Amino acid sequence: MKLQVTGAVAAGAVLACLAGCSPPHPHGHEGGALKSVSGLDCPAEQGDLKLASGASGAGPCVYGDDAGDKITLTLVALNGQTPKLALAPFQVAAQAELPAMAPSAGGATASSTGANDGAGDGEKVDLDLPGIHIHANGSGKAQVNAMGVHVNADDKDHATVTGGFGGDHVQVNANEGGARIDVQESGSGVRSIFLLASDKPGPNGWRSAGYQARGPESGPLVVASILSKQDHDEDLRHDVKRLLERNVGG
Repeated sequence: MKLQVTGAVAAGAVLACLAGCSPPHPHGHEGGALKSVSGLDCPAEQGDLKLASGASGAGPCVYGDDAGDKITLTLVALNGQTPKLALAPFQVAAQAELPAMAPSAGGATASSTGANDGAGDGEKVDLDLPGIHIHANGSGKAQVNAMGVHVNADDKDHATVTGGFGGDHVQVNANEGGARIDVQESGSGVRSIFLLASDKPGPNGWRSAGYQARGPESGPLVVASILSKQDHDEDLRHDVKRLLERNVGG
């Protein structure tokens, strides 16, 4: 399992803590088996989300809520492609909705093996972007929260990765203006999160863009594309998760 956090502002404090931590351990139960489906199940409502267009079957189905969030549910056949290749267009689409993320100054990196390239001690970080929050108190404790993925580390030589994904690869890149989180699980089935956030709106006013995807390794995958002009709250995270579980289980 590998945990990596990189970035300009966030790196200093978050890395100072994570660099000395032992390898992270997943907490919570493993997700159930993911089923293969031939069509989408698109309810008229899911929590605060309401179906705006599309219907059960081939899809896509577009949902919205009173806060202006837009969730598009799509069924993606692999047709011999790897899941990573099949999801690449969704990453490209998300990147087109936000300003390009500024390069991180210094390129500090830490992993669960204890590597630390220049991170300093005692830095306090409060980075809040739509859907992504990174906080470090300067005394060796840090927390990353992003769309259902929670990474916590403290000065007691342990780190945890939670959120029900049991992922073996969590990567966060962040600086003052933007952040990116990428979670991939290499176990049974595909459980993937890709999320971008920016402090400045993109060409269509969105400040957060990305997707969650689930499905068996052989596909099809059900992908929930996420666009938001504000912060993701727990209700939205729960509603997106329930839509995916309704379709493919897990």
